[in-house]
Amino acid sequence: MLMKFWEGLGSGLADKFLARLFTPALLFWATGAVAWLISSHVLVGARQGMTLLGQAAGAVESLSGTLQLATLIGAAFLLVASALAAEQATLPLLRVLEGYYWPPRLARRARDRHRRRRERMRERWKALVGQASHGELAPELAMELADLEDGLRRVPESAQLVMPTRLGNILRAGEERPSVKYGLDVAVTWPMLWLLLDKDTREEVANARSALNGSVTLLLWALLSLVWTPLALWVAPIAVAVALAVYYVPVLSSAQVYGDLMGSVFDLRRTSLYDALRWPLPATPVGEQKDGRALTMYLWRGIAPAGARFCAERPPPPVVIEAARSAAARGADDQVGGQDHLTSHPVA
Repeated sequence: MLMKFWEGLGSGLADKFLARLFTPALLFWATGAVAWLISSHVLVGARQGMTLLGQAAGAVESLSGTLQLATLIGAAFLLVASALAAEQATLPLLRVLEGYYWPPRLARRARDRHRRRRERMRERWKALVGQASHGELAPELAMELADLEDGLRRVPESAQLVMPTRLGNILRAGEERPSVKYGLDVAVTWPMLWLLLDKDTREEVANARSALNGSVTLLLWALLSLVWTPLALWVAPIAVAVALAVYYVPVLSSAQVYGDLMGSVFDLRRTSLYDALRWPLPATPVGEQKDGRALTMYLWRGIAPAGARFCAERPPPPVVIEAARSAAARGADDQVGGQDHLTSHPVA
């Protein structure tokens, strides 16, 4: 009967349905079933609990084939609906984990704690850099210096941008770097730059974002598993342990990858934004931040610097020109080769 059910669905629809079905939602409902089974054994005894389970299974078996199929479909769609609901709740949970929607007093205290931690890291970093300037650091100190540099990259440089959580600071620092380096505000320029990216780059960024969202969804299911605690007390410590493990491993690591990829896109592709808008390219690295701020202001408010002019259509980049010339040369060689082949084998 199960095979007939899946055979009745289209192959593409079945694949999507299975992708929704076999998600953490299945583990969530399975945990609830196990908790209920164990609690029934404790309340009425193991033998009677198994009797109740056997009676429930017998009741399902006694149903007609149509009702059994309807029960199976109902259970499957319950899993799918719960998975879809969890996906809709992923973004709000992510915002909370970043530090948004927090009570003002709690958010202020958390921000102050992260600011103090950043200052301690910076002071220690300065001390180690000073030691390194006078000679080679010991291996353990060199490793500590590398860890400090990576840690400082994960916290915004501006004290006003510090968030209440590590996750929020990782994502905010990734958004701040293009502004600090190039004067380009991510909130303003990213949607336009995204439209100019090639397919492979888009897929890399989209996969990184999907990994972040998926880890947050997993964290959500771990927290939701706490609802089974009244049935079995052992669920609570396991759910909390899983939630903490998910937050400190996949959530934070995927956020770092996403932030680094976003920064790399601006490092390598920001000039395509200038080209598409026919905006003058920065003349020097020192002046790029000022030019980037001017471009951001133009895109956000339509205000351009006095005397600003659009550039003429720029030629394709040298790499594109060289590739086109190589392709044309190969085509010419193939054509010559074909003519030689015809000449050496004339038609009778």
